[in-house]
Amino acid sequence: MPNPACFSFIRIVMLGFSVWAFACPAPGGPASMNGPRDGYVIPKAIYVEAIRTSRYVVVRDGTRLAIDIYRPLADGKAVEKPFPVILTSSLIAARDRRTTFGSLAPFLMEVLKRGYVIASLETRGHGASFGRMSPARIETAEDYWDLYDVVEWLAAQPWSDGKIGMAGCSNGGLTQFRAASVMPPHLKAIAPTSPPVDWATMGCINGVTTTPFAEWRESGIESDPVDEDRDGSLREAAIMEHRIGGKARVTRPFRDAPVTLPDVHVLPSQWWNFLPNFALSKMPVFQYGGWRDIFPEQSLALYRSLARQGVPQRLIMGPWYHCEWYQSNLTDAVAESLRWYDYWLKGIQNGVMNDPPIRYYVINAPAGYEWRTATQWPLPNVKPNTYFLGGHRALIVLMPKVSESKDSYVVNYTETTSSFRTRWPMGGTSASQENPGLLPISTSTLDASSLIYTSEPLERDSELTGFPVVTLWVSSTEKDQDFFVYLEEVDSSGNSTLLTEGAIRASNRATRQPPFDNEGLPWHPGYQADQVPLQPGVPTKLEWALFPFSNYVKKGHRLQIAINSFDKGAWDSPEISPAPTVSIYHDAMHPSSISLPFVSQ
Repeated sequence: MPNPACFSFIRIVMLGFSVWAFACPAPGGPASMNGPRDGYVIPKAIYVEAIRTSRYVVVRDGTRLAIDIYRPLADGKAVEKPFPVILTSSLIAARDRRTTFGSLAPFLMEVLKRGYVIASLETRGHGASFGRMSPARIETAEDYWDLYDVVEWLAAQPWSDGKIGMAGCSNGGLTQFRAASVMPPHLKAIAPTSPPVDWATMGCINGVTTTPFAEWRESGIESDPVDEDRDGSLREAAIMEHRIGGKARVTRPFRDAPVTLPDVHVLPSQWWNFLPNFALSKMPVFQYGGWRDIFPEQSLALYRSLARQGVPQRLIMGPWYHCEWYQSNLTDAVAESLRWYDYWLKGIQNGVMNDPPIRYYVINAPAGYEWRTATQWPLPNVKPNTYFLGGHRALIVLMPKVSESKDSYVVNYTETTSSFRTRWPMGGTSASQENPGLLPISTSTLDASSLIYTSEPLERDSELTGFPVVTLWVSSTEKDQDFFVYLEEVDSSGNSTLLTEGAIRASNRATRQPPFDNEGLPWHPGYQADQVPLQPGVPTKLEWALFPFSNYVKKGHRLQIAINSFDKGAWDSPEISPAPTVSIYHDAMHPSSISLPFVSQ
């Protein structure tokens, strides 16, 4: 990872507006920076400094969008030679443009030093950009065409050679798919990380809303004025336009819930609609995803669906939380990204497309064997093993034969996972915790207040990679109920740690055939017509996929699931008084189970 000293800066006054020149350390750094990786040698840095300017770009409807331009600096001035441009576009592109690099990932500065221009755009309705802020989980036509216009504007600049790529994580990953779907002719390749492409269900998993995400989205995002806005009056005017859209957090419980916003063209937020355009353009896509991220299932669905369209792709899945991959020493973000851009934007034949298209990390695998490669997803050698819930809180390999069996609990509104890190805090990584996704997550306190079912010890070391699928027969004394399932590993000393988890609201249990390649997993699209209440006390079948994961489980360890119906501070489940009684059934008529993705060796 680049040295944090790269954040130092010098202010220069040039051409009547402020310019910020950033002094970066000389080439070198970690030994792996310029060393070979998979036969590829990263080019040495040509430039050691960058200069930034900021301005407004006017898009087709007259809206002004704030953009920062970073160009290589030599002999005290911007290099005049045209370069390929890497565009990032997100809600928080430059919240502090006048003091630091802001949210621009430091690895992109290393890319710049090897002959690229970096552009950082604040999307409509955010930061210093004008326009209305779209409420959460709503897309507009302007969200797409703004990006078309900005890409083509960049291609026409004298410091651009006309070849545009994109980079960015989270919303900055989503914007790349939006841009590619409208096919601006000068966009040549994208590299999205953890993109929440199913915008309609963002922060809402199978009908259950995540509290931290909703709070983050509502908190508001500010940035500094652009260079031409000396007194900040333009930024203040932009902020007034943002507020016309109302609060970012809206109550929109269903995918197809009506939205009334004057003069805004609301789109149905169905990401699969852009797949035909990818089939036409064959836009190259390089994805980073994380097993502990908040959108890993979307990264994998995208990969599989785009593969069916013949799109050139690469996918790396690591043990990362949200947007933490570039901080990790488990992969070389600079080498991976530069190799991709050099191939697609500069025409350098570096063999990037000769590698296996998928590289994934197996957590807790023996040292030296953590990274694996694959040619397709799901892995062709996955053999699902089904464990049934049985009597005496056991996970068993044979379907239960008893005629009637269930376990019951009263919903506990103090249950929480806030005592340990899950994928949901939406916070950054502590500098003292490198690769936090590799740290074990103890679930002992969670287990104490949950129904738990435990398997016999595994007879051999095992890799599990893919989606667990849960089938629960349940009932409640209420007409609706949330359910949370945690898949755990239990070591020989009885210590339990989290592997993955998932949630569902019972009224959202209806499934549909998805209009994209979903691996045959249960799909709960969340349409209003699909909502069906529970009949109190009547056994009802729920089936859904937990978040995908990849872990190595040692011989002698056990697998375990914990089930409950409340997670204070993590999920927006209603508190009902009196607390309902919930039953989990596991008999011949109601065989609750979990199917696990064991990888055959």
